[in-house]
Amino acid sequence: TALCYLMQGDPFKAKQHCEAAIIIDPEQWRAWKNIGMCFEALEDPRQAADCYARAVKLSKGDIGPIIYLRELVKRHEEDIPDIEKIRKELSENGVLI
Repeated sequence: TALCYLMQGDPFKAKQHCEAAIIIDPEQWRAWKNIGMCFEALEDPRQAADCYARAVKLSKGDIGPIIYLRELVKRHEEDIPDIEKIRKELSENGVLI
């Protein structure tokens, strides 16, 4: 449902659905990836990066959230103050951003 709202141009409603999914299951990496997409649409790259990083950690090797995070960093590295911390945490798990 969240992705449908996001595709329809309503990132606020999409974010609400993602937040509800995360409350139900905070280990659901797809919900973290999707809320990252919402934050991107809301032009908040810092929050998006945090959510994508969480999705990467939870996904245990799925390439999807890694791609989203890498693309975000390419476009907005200067807007993500914690990027070096995120890189360090992920590199400790074998993921290079």
